[in-house]
Order: sequence, then structure tokens, then C-alpha cells
Amino acid sequence: MADPRLRLVREPALPAHRARSVAAIAAFLLAAGATGVGSGASEARRPLDARAVAREAIERSLEAGSADPEVRAALARMRAALERRPLDSRARVAYAGLLLGLAGSLDDLAAPVWHARQAVRLAPVTVPVVSPATLVLARAGRTDEALALARAMFEYDLDGAVRVLGRLEPFVAPDGARAGLADAPEAWLAWAAHLRGADRPGDADLWLAATHERWPGDVTAIRMLAARAVARGDFDELARLVDGVEPPAERAHAALWVYRARLAIARGDAAAAASDLEVATDLAGDAPPVLAVVADGWERLGRAERAREAWTRALFELGGRAPSTAAGLHARLARLEESEGRAGAALRHWREALALDPEHAEARRSVGRLSGRTP
Repeated sequence: MADPRLRLVREPALPAHRARSVAAIAAFLLAAGATGVGSGASEARRPLDARAVAREAIERSLEAGSADPEVRAALARMRAALERRPLDSRARVAYAGLLLGLAGSLDDLAAPVWHARQAVRLAPVTVPVVSPATLVLARAGRTDEALALARAMFEYDLDGAVRVLGRLEPFVAPDGARAGLADAPEAWLAWAAHLRGADRPGDADLWLAATHERWPGDVTAIRMLAARAVARGDFDELARLVDGVEPPAERAHAALWVYRARLAIARGDAAAAASDLEVATDLAGDAPPVLAVVADGWERLGRAERAREAWTRALFELGGRAPSTAAGLHARLARLEESEGRAGAALRHWREALALDPEHAEARRSVGRLSGRTP
């Protein structure tokens, strides 16, 4: 017997602009939705791609309306497929997206919500199911429920949870995303990184500071804040962050040993700085970004040979990857060689930097200056 909740459109209808908005959201969420479900005896030969069928039906409905025969046929195909395979969570969440896209009234949102919930019950820790389900729920006004699903996702997929929360943010009040964050420093730091990647550095810094305030002993937050203090030359802030902190002897925190060394250099304690930099050098291993930070520390300490060694190792480990990063490393080596009066070695590095990055203005000027001609 057909489920009475699987109706299509009822009056009063949503305003046209809102219905189109729902359809657009549904089409978007289907991009992360289900793969395929079978189709009767010919299942192996002719699988039904639920996501594609739903997306095409939504697009057709925008042109011809939800009563169009092709739209209704697509709906019937997906409903029949679910009746044959009711445990197919990915197909069910695609069906929820289709119902959302065809919703013409507020009452019509009950069906997609029901199917989204069912899909999550069937696959509670499957990101391709939970992610689109949260969007269905949010668009249908169940933002608290959507945020709760996002918060739970942090337990099994940190990156996926951050992406979902970023998509939910437009549907919640300002600062409403906080309710979708797990109460754990890694969740807050991942959200800060997401905001920075979204070109919202101010918001990212606020979350980073809030993480440190909430978990003052979290070493990752300390390391990230210390990096910003060093970049600003704020050694008072750096001291507040790292004094009394013994960084773990792990590669992930090698940079924190460098920042502690930078503070020792500022205080005139060369022995302590060298000790910390030795640890950082050992921890850096073959990671080019960490080696570059370590090299900066050695240079600040006046140990040119150790800085040269670390920058050269970083270049070797890059192995031709990331040409802009390699150009920057060659530029650092060139400046070091010039400071030691090795013009020939400096020129070679400037030329390498220019070859890797033809827009590198400093390299272009330096090649011209050291070679006596315009490159």
C-alpha cells in the first residue's frame, strides 16, 4: 500500500521564488547524494541512477511544473525502486531531495523530511547520506535537527562535518553554527580553518582565540596562535603562549619548538634556542614546510650553515612539486648567499627562482643586478 506521506503538491502553494529556491537547494544537495538503486529483474543490466533521475526531474519541473508527465514518471520510478529496496539509504536521500525540489507548499515539506530521517536511520555514519539529509532538514526548517546531525558527524568524519556545517551556515542565525560544533578543540580548530579558507580571517581568528580560551592547554591552538604572534613580531604575546609549555616531540608540533627558539633568541639565550632548534630539525623529517620554518629559526640564530642545510633539504624533498614554494625557497637561499658574499651561488638561486616563477619581481631585479644585464 502506498505511503500517504508520498504526496506531491498541495495548496496553498509556496511563492514561486521560494519554490524555485527549494528546487535549487535540492539540486545542489543531490550532487552529494545517492549513487544508484536496482530496477527489478533487469537490475544488473539497467540500474537506476537515483541521483541523476532526481536532478533531471527537478530541472524539468522548473521548466514545466511539478505536474509535468516526465516529472511524475521520474517520481514514480524512484518510489517503485524504493519499494523494492527500502533499505537503500542513498536512494532514499536522493528521493528526499526530489520531493524537496517539487514541494509546492509548506505541508509538502513533511515527506522529504520523513525520507531524510529514514535515510539517516538506515546509515547513521555514512557521509554521502547524512550530508544531503542535513540540507533537506535545514531547508525544511528543521535546523536544530540538521545541526545535531552535523555535530554528531564530528565523531567519525572531521572534514566532512566541517563541510556540512559550512553548507548549513546560511540557514541558521548568526553564530548559529556553534550549535553544530562538537565540544572538542579539534572541531573548533577545524571550523576556524574552514573560515580562513573561506576568506574570513577575522572570524577564523576569533574561533582560534576562543579555542585557546576554552582549552588553554591544547598544543595545536597554542602552535597556531604562536605562529601569528611570530608573524607580527609580538614576543610578549609569544611569551604568554609558550612559557611553561613543553611541546610534544612530534612532527606536527615541530614548528612550536621553532617558535620557542625564536623567543629564546629574542631574550638573548642562544643555547636554549639552539637546543630547541635541534629538536625541531630532528622532528621535521622530510616535510618541506616544517624544514623551511626550521631553516628560518637557524638563520635568526645566525647559524647560516644549518639554515642552508634545512632549506636545501626542503627543496630536495619537494622533488619538483609546488613550483611557487620552490621559488620561495630558492629566494631565501639566494638572500643567504648574498649576505655571506657568495654572489655566484646567489645568482644561481635567483635564476632558479625566476625560472620557477617568471613573475617573481625580486628574482628578476636580483638577476639583473648580479649579472649586469636584464634577464
